Amino acid sequence: NRNGIPPCWSYCYVPRPLQQKPGDSRTFSGDAKLWGEILGTFARHSREGPRSHRIGFHEVYNEPDNRDFFIGTLQEYLEMYRESSRAIRNADAEALVGGPAVAFTDSWVDPFLDLVEREQLPLDFFSFHYYPGVPWKAKELPGVVDNIRRALAKRPGLATTEMHLNEFNSFPIDYPKGGKQDRHSLGAALLRDYKWFLSQPDLTQVHWAQFQDTAGGNWSGLISFDGHRKASFNAAAIYARMPIDRFTLSIDANSGVDGMASADEHR
Repeated sequence: NRNGIPPCWSYCYVPRPLQQKPGDSRTFSGDAKLWGEILGTFARHSREGPRSHRIGFHEVYNEPDNRDFFIGTLQEYLEMYRESSRAIRNADAEALVGGPAVAFTDSWVDPFLDLVEREQLPLDFFSFHYYPGVPWKAKELPGVVDNIRRALAKRPGLATTEMHLNEFNSFPIDYPKGGKQDRHSLGAALLRDYKWFLSQPDLTQVHWAQFQDTAGGNWSGLISFDGHRKASFNAAAIYARMPIDRFTLSIDANSGVDGMASADEHR
């Protein structure tokens, strides 16, 4: 908070007292009321505890439609969201609550939004993920974003709900150690996608996945497991240093080169 960087809490996965199968955090006992009490307690402690902290966003679960992370049903997740969104908001009237951080399942979108609209549940942001090659109906990112935009737009009660693409990578999910994601091609793709995101003002959050390699088969980070900065880190750093005020950039359409330009009195 001192640095103006409030955290995004992503409440995942199922804690041990609520696991249907002990030791398996993907399994859920079905006690949605207790799940809600747990999340409400976190929110209350963050706001009222010995060292009060402002939380940027409270996200209920991560990829509940992905069996790698949740093997419950859609209905079970909806009950979890119902209880926890109310509990979080009751614990902190200013809390920004959202979900479902859906991975790739179009059929989860409408039932979730229907529940929120019908029961007037808190939904400050709708979160979703995208990697090239995952099985959304729209294969390309613009189509995925547009489908979610349309789903929100047909529900007037959700007019202020933000869209958060809070897990994104320009490359498909296949990151062998030392693969092409470690070299210049991902840096170029990252900047290409950044430029497209700038043309989508209603997409209010985009989170790159991910900052550091975690090993265990995932080598997709901007920096390596031992702290080496990759080309994609340098590309992100170049963009981060750009001044706010954007300028028109003209490039020969046949050059194979693209770019962005900005300037201020110092840079």
